[in-house]
Amino acid sequence: MKKEYGYARLSALKLNPAVHRQVLQRMLKRLLKKITAHASMRRVEAALGLSPGYLYKLKSGRSRPSVHLISTLGLLAVNVKRGLADLERMQRMRGSVPK
Repeated sequence: MKKEYGYARLSALKLNPAVHRQVLQRMLKRLLKKITAHASMRRVEAALGLSPGYLYKLKSGRSRPSVHLISTLGLLAVNVKRGLADLERMQRMRGSVPK
């Protein structure tokens, strides 16, 4: 059985920066695949307050994902529909996203 490592476990390991970037990139791609099975990247970007096209830029490797974003996407991937609904409701409360 393949063992998965969360970020806390990975950060405890002394990874060199190149390996660390590769691990984050792999995690990002896996999370985006799971999330975009339920919602468009544009909707996810809007709910998270990201610029349009930013997730695609990260996925293609043209930019590096932050650990914070990977963590947020990991939480969102647990229950995409409910997570997006909650994020969109918070955005509306702030007045950022129209109904």
